[in-house]
Amino acid sequence: MLSADAEFLKAKWARFQRALRKKRAYEKAVRINNSGPPARFCNTLIMLHHNEGWRTIMSYRCVATSVAGFVQQLAVGYIANGHYFYVSGLIPPHKDPVKTDGKILNAYHIDVSKWTRFRRKREGWAGVQYLRYRHFYVIIATHGLHPFFAAEAERLVDIRRCPLQFMGYSIGCRRARGGGEYHASVRISNERYTELKSQFESVVLNRTVEELVSDFRHLRYEPYAPVRVQLFALLRQVNRRRKVAGLEQVPSSALRSGRSPVRPFDELEMEDKLIPVCLPEEFSTDREEEKK
Repeated sequence: MLSADAEFLKAKWARFQRALRKKRAYEKAVRINNSGPPARFCNTLIMLHHNEGWRTIMSYRCVATSVAGFVQQLAVGYIANGHYFYVSGLIPPHKDPVKTDGKILNAYHIDVSKWTRFRRKREGWAGVQYLRYRHFYVIIATHGLHPFFAAEAERLVDIRRCPLQFMGYSIGCRRARGGGEYHASVRISNERYTELKSQFESVVLNRTVEELVSDFRHLRYEPYAPVRVQLFALLRQVNRRRKVAGLEQVPSSALRSGRSPVRPFDELEMEDKLIPVCLPEEFSTDREEEKK
């Protein structure tokens, strides 16, 4: 029978061997694919470091594979946990996003363990997170001390005052009713919502109920509470026009009432067939990474 310490060391060595095999497979894929590693490796940045004499593998997942995953991770994972100060931008098309990820993670020491984050938080340091979808990225931080604030002072934005505009979403942070605590707020951006109202206004009398139901169900916006309020308001507007014209009403079942959580970094959620490869106009940001 092995002692408890021996069992612990044996398990730790086995975890290290598995991580090392994964790292070697990643390096082999990079050598074979001159254009870069395959999609399943782009999600994890692997680093070796020393921790009390032991070599361990640290991984930081930062590449969202879908719009829904990006929005969920930013709103539910970061903003809801006090990350309010952010910078966002676009990585130029001629640059490799994976290399840019590594530079940003190293520059702001983001790829650290949860124990290091806990210790830094106790000492008054800010927590910084990095998230990217295709060429669009955001760096977001909590209250505290960190070189990030000095380096990005000219671009820094408070998400409680200026929501992030991303792919037709407006991702912000608002107080609860009655002056309660701040909570993440995800809604359709004003510009996109105005476009939707105009589009439905132009076809509301020319389409059948089945066609309108299909139109509503194909709206690719996750039904967060503010989004549901906006879509139900849009549905009421459609039904008012149809009622005046003596047409059949569109049922409320045309709208999704609940949101299904997604895995933000899972390649099964990838939307390569649904999202155009070129950068869409809905990446509404005037901040692009400066060419160095």
